[in-house]
Amino acid sequence: MRLPSLDTALAARVLDRWQIDALPSAPTRGLELLHAACLRQVPFENLTKLIHGAAASRLDAARRTPSIFWQEHLEFGAGGTCFATTAGFGELLGAVGLTARPVFCHLPAERRQAHVALIVETESGSWLCDTGYALAAPIPLPGRLPVRRCTRHYDMELRQGVDGEYLLFIEDARGRRFRYKFRDQPVAAGDWTTAWNDSLKTDAIYMSRLALGRFGCGVRWILHPDHRVMVLSRFGERAILLTPDETVANRRLARLFRLPESLLVAARQALRERAKSPARTEHDVSRDVSTAA
Repeated sequence: MRLPSLDTALAARVLDRWQIDALPSAPTRGLELLHAACLRQVPFENLTKLIHGAAASRLDAARRTPSIFWQEHLEFGAGGTCFATTAGFGELLGAVGLTARPVFCHLPAERRQAHVALIVETESGSWLCDTGYALAAPIPLPGRLPVRRCTRHYDMELRQGVDGEYLLFIEDARGRRFRYKFRDQPVAAGDWTTAWNDSLKTDAIYMSRLALGRFGCGVRWILHPDHRVMVLSRFGERAILLTPDETVANRRLARLFRLPESLLVAARQALRERAKSPARTEHDVSRDVSTAA
């Protein structure tokens, strides 16, 4: 499966928001620039996912297409979780002439198709590019020898396993950790749709709680389920404790993750009332999210 290209006019609006006037002539440098901009500008968030999921009458109507994804990003700075972000970024790459295809990644303790990333082709070969469960930078697929890359956030190593799969590790002040494994093999359109729908079911990991993440200059912010925001760097970590007062917590989370406070309010309400939400069309769902923002 190869992802289609985003509408060129919409892609141009995204690049304009990111203040990218022109891309380098070398595809690898263009990929690096776009990936870095995406990390800075597009948060990891399931607020829009919860709102769309609660308001939709069926799973396929809750999927945020790349056009909806980018329109909501332009309107109020929204992001997404892995399927929506991967599809959106992959189609954006297509609009600027880069070829991207999705791959399923197997995270520890998760089902095999719970996460997706991209393989992007450039003049220097194939690159793993992950803006969903975000990696700090793209990394080239290795041959016989592992590939290491040092970033401001952590070091990465990508190596081949004994059965031809790729194994990804990251390392910082907390030590070396296995991230996930994947195979560079085609993803069937039906499998892609089924896995995306599975991520929207009520028992899916990001449909039962708030999830937020953001990259900064050498720092990452991640919301933990126990009402802490962890501030991570390659040199260590610290915790920001959130008050039990939901209104105050929403205000602080909105500032930290650069999202509208009203979006947090609507997502929390969706968690409480998802089962009671009336059936809506995909158009109505998108309108509701815009109203919440």
